[in-house]
Amino acid sequence: MLHWDGHTWSRLPDPPKEALVETTLDAVAARPGEVWAAGQRTTYEVNGISVKKREAFAMRWNGSAWTVAPTPAITGWYGSSITSLAWNGTELWAGGSGQDDATARSVGVLLRWNGTAWQQAPKPPLLDDYRIKQLGAVPGGGLRATGYGTRETDEHAKGQFLARVTG
Repeated sequence: MLHWDGHTWSRLPDPPKEALVETTLDAVAARPGEVWAAGQRTTYEVNGISVKKREAFAMRWNGSAWTVAPTPAITGWYGSSITSLAWNGTELWAGGSGQDDATARSVGVLLRWNGTAWQQAPKPPLLDDYRIKQLGAVPGGGLRATGYGTRETDEHAKGQFLARVTG
């Protein structure tokens, strides 16, 4: 990961590496003194080939070191991933998707950082079997989510959505 100080680019130290773990970063959010990066962490079996689990992953840079912030999202073979981070005022939000291994249904990941831990936030209204693709803060306050889902009241009503995030 690179940092621009207004004059030059410099490389931030890599996060700690773990054996048999691969991390893919898909989202970043920054404000003065703090950078968050998120995506998916895949853990492999001892053979180094078979997937043990996939899970949403987030880490924070405080200006000197990376700290992993465990997520409460779904784990399993398909697991979950964070695809978007956004600041809403002083709150950091994470959005993404996963798949419930038991039902093979898409499950949206919508998390809010409370300063010490990630908390699962309520899903957007009227949606079932959904994925969050992007989060965005609205000037003056508020957060919106876009993605793809199925309407709760009609399993044949599938498509893209734009929803106001509350919680």
